[in-house]
Amino acid sequence: MIAVPPSDTADAYRQACRAARVGIIANAVLVVAKFVGGILGHSTALIADAFHSLTDVVSSTGLAWSLRTAAKPADPEHPYGHGKIESIAATVIAGVLLLVVIGISYGAWGRLQHPELLKGPTALALVVALVSIAIKEALFQYKLSIGRRLDSSSLIAEAWHHRSDAFSSIAATLGIGGAIAGGERWRVLDPIAAFVVAGIMSVMAVGIFRRSTLELMDTQVPAETLEKIRASAAAVPGVLLVEKTHARKSGLNILVEIHIEVDDHMTVRESHRLGHAVEVRVRRDVPRVEQVLVHIEPHHEASQEGRRPIDAR
Repeated sequence: MIAVPPSDTADAYRQACRAARVGIIANAVLVVAKFVGGILGHSTALIADAFHSLTDVVSSTGLAWSLRTAAKPADPEHPYGHGKIESIAATVIAGVLLLVVIGISYGAWGRLQHPELLKGPTALALVVALVSIAIKEALFQYKLSIGRRLDSSSLIAEAWHHRSDAFSSIAATLGIGGAIAGGERWRVLDPIAAFVVAGIMSVMAVGIFRRSTLELMDTQVPAETLEKIRASAAAVPGVLLVEKTHARKSGLNILVEIHIEVDDHMTVRESHRLGHAVEVRVRRDVPRVEQVLVHIEPHHEASQEGRRPIDAR
């Protein structure tokens, strides 16, 4: 029997967890800096931005936990592994973002109702907002790069969470800068900037929710990945035709179901060995394929029933 190659997802999960821990530390520092800068610098927009960063701390902590859980091997209660927890985590991140949007919008609206009570922001708030933009953009590029390389929905969601925070810091910077430059008449720019922050966050949340929901619904993997799977299986000697292929994501793993046609006169033992060879080949050739379920069908009989050719569905 040919040995099944080990999965490369363990290292991928370690990389993802490391990225999540970096996010926790960086966001915790930013939360403190923004709250202090917002309070001492009299900036509603920066305080709203601090709450945004606080959600990043919560979501990064949840992300790290979900990735550790998703990395657990399959067990009797979870025969397909624990990967779906990663998509659930991305959905939760989207929900947290929307809750913060409501809180920020409510606070900003209250301040706009009483503009006479607004205090003009100071240069301290402006400096903190500018530093935040640089840090959040760096975190976005770092996590997006790793998330795309690992095809991690939760890490990509977390990256865009950082990008939304960078955008919100830009909005806060413009509001703070305008309020400082324009004096008392333009102090309303600060809470208006808080509304812009909320709008950016809501758009990001909807995008994250859509992606994670599609994964929870077992949407087919991209066409190029599916074609790699089909080509790998077709290259195994004895496979006469790859009839149909289904593949879905579960966390960082890919679960495959493939139908192959073989010689009608092949024995059960021979067809079993061939099916195992297909599993080994696909897992070797296609990154992070964790499970391959191979269905064996007689080639001549399939032809007579008109079931060929069937495209990659």
